[in-house]
Amino acid sequence: MARFGGMDMPKANNKKGNPKLTIRLPSDHWIWNVEDGTERNEEVKKALDFYYKFEKELRELKEAVKELKGEGVAVSNNEKEKETEDIDERLAGSIDTFLKF
Repeated sequence: MARFGGMDMPKANNKKGNPKLTIRLPSDHWIWNVEDGTERNEEVKKALDFYYKFEKELRELKEAVKELKGEGVAVSNNEKEKETEDIDERLAGSIDTFLKF
């Protein structure tokens, strides 16, 4: 087996030299609406590529948010709510009234 992205890939056993992936999907899956088999294969390839790139970007965004939180730049909604609980409502109301001049 060959290594690809940390995973073992089966050796190609078809004429084109590409490994084959076989999966079972429910009969009402959207891919069955694509009638042409070649086009269906291309749609599955695009969907898998999209998922891979999306998951990778999402992981990178989560890491960036963690870094920002560590630097005190980003705070979660729960942290914001805790901060605003300590504000005197009368003070907040008077500031709002003042700023409406």
